[in-house]
Amino acid sequence: MTLSTHLAVSGSVMVCVGDPALAITINVVLHPVLDAVPHAEWSTFVNARRREVGKGATLMLIDLIATGYVIWLLCQLTLPTRYLIAGLLAGSWMDWLQPFLHPLWPTFTRWHVWTHSWPMPAVEPIDWDKSFTGRTPTRVKLMIQLTLTYIAICILRS
Repeated sequence: MTLSTHLAVSGSVMVCVGDPALAITINVVLHPVLDAVPHAEWSTFVNARRREVGKGATLMLIDLIATGYVIWLLCQLTLPTRYLIAGLLAGSWMDWLQPFLHPLWPTFTRWHVWTHSWPMPAVEPIDWDKSFTGRTPTRVKLMIQLTLTYIAICILRS
């Protein structure tokens, strides 16, 4: 899942739940769940078989703009800053923690990759065409991601 979706969903959880400890716990659990949902990201367009750099760059630019908008929306809320930061880190924890943990704990990386590649094991080379995400058409992945982000942003705006 892209950063904007993770942050929008995390923010909407924080708004809807109210209790900081519970919201942070939910966001920690939601990250691998969201990663298991078919979604489009850079590797959808740029990988060993596909070299659609323009499409990948366009998606990442849109995600960057959407991420900025989500952060702006979150800053408009009356949530304490430390709660806001903790909730957002909890919602994106696997993505920012993986580069640091990979050298020390490669099993963590395999688990994170598996959340994207299931039911295929996260052992290279992964046959992405046999994974749930790989079998899902790109337009459906984009629609799923857009819908999740849109609903979460509507919650943040209400």
